[in-house]
Amino acid sequence: MRVSFIIPALNEEQHLPACLRSLQLLERPGGEVELEVIVVDNQSRDRTAAIAREHGAKVVMVTTPGRVSRMRNLGAKESTGDLLAFIDADCELSQDWLCRLTAHFGDSMVVGAGACMAQPAASATWVETTWHTIAHPRQGMISAQSVMWLPSFNLLVRRDAFERVGGFDERLITCEDSDLGYKLSTGGKLILDNIAQAAHHGESRTLREFFRREAWRSRGNLRSWLQRKMAPGELKSILIPPAFLGGLSGGLILLTLSAWWPALTTVSLVLLLLTTTLPVLVLARRRISPTRLSLFSQGLTLVSLYLCARAIGLFLPMPRVGR
Repeated sequence: MRVSFIIPALNEEQHLPACLRSLQLLERPGGEVELEVIVVDNQSRDRTAAIAREHGAKVVMVTTPGRVSRMRNLGAKESTGDLLAFIDADCELSQDWLCRLTAHFGDSMVVGAGACMAQPAASATWVETTWHTIAHPRQGMISAQSVMWLPSFNLLVRRDAFERVGGFDERLITCEDSDLGYKLSTGGKLILDNIAQAAHHGESRTLREFFRREAWRSRGNLRSWLQRKMAPGELKSILIPPAFLGGLSGGLILLTLSAWWPALTTVSLVLLLLTTTLPVLVLARRRISPTRLSLFSQGLTLVSLYLCARAIGLFLPMPRVGR
C-alpha cells in the first residue's frame, strides 16, 4: 500500500518544517506501507520549496496561481498512492494518525477518514480555545463516528473514490472540503477518528479575524449548495444565519422605535428573546451552561458573531483571510 501526502503551500516557511517532521515521525501500520510526500507550491516568495526538498518531499511548482482546490487536485494527479492524504502546511499530525486512519479502510464501505482537531496551544487566545470547545465537541466521547463530511486540513481518502467524484471542485473559493465530503458520502462512509489528532495552527485568533473568515466561508458554502444536489440537513446552514441576523436587526430597530411608540417595546423584546435563544440552544447542545459564566458569555459572543458573519457573507463578498 502506498499513501501519498499532498500539501498545498503558499509562503509556508514558518509552518512547513514542523508539518513535514510530523510526517517523518508517523508510526507505520503493519505490512509494507510506502509514503510519498508532495508539496504543491503556489508560487511562494519565501523558502517553501527549498524546505520541502530539504525534507525529501517532491515539489510541484505551479505556473499559474490558483485556489487551494486546484492545488490539491494537481497534487493528486502527480501522486501514485492508493490512498491520498490531504494535509495543510500549517498542521502537525499525531504519531498514531496513519495507523488509526488506515485501520478504518478495512471496511470496504469507508471512502475517507480524518482525525479530530487537537486542543489549541497554551498560547492560544480565548477566541481559539472557546471556538474549539464549540466546534469540536465530540473529541474523546467515542473513538470514531460516521460523518457527512470531513475538513481537508487532514483528510485520508481512497484514490478511486476521489477520482469518481471528480476531486475538489475548483470553482469553489472555500468550503471545497464539505462539498467533496457530501459527494463522497453518496458512495460510501466517512469516518471521524476521535483518538488520532491533527494540530491546526491557522485558526482565527481575534474576533475580527473570526468574523472575516466565517463571512468568506459563507459564500463558498452557498456556491457549493447551488452547484450540486443538496444533502439533507444542508439547507439549515443557508437559512438560519439570515433568519438570525434579520431577527436581531428587527428586534433592535423596533426597540429603538419604541422610544416614540411604546407599544413596540413588547414586540421588540419578544423578537430579541426568540432570536437570542438560538445561540443559547447551540451552547446547550455542547453542554455549556450559564453556570460556566465566562465560557458561556464567550461562547454566546462567538456563536452570535458566527451567525451574523455567515449571513452577511451571503451578500457581501469577503477577501480570504491570510495568516
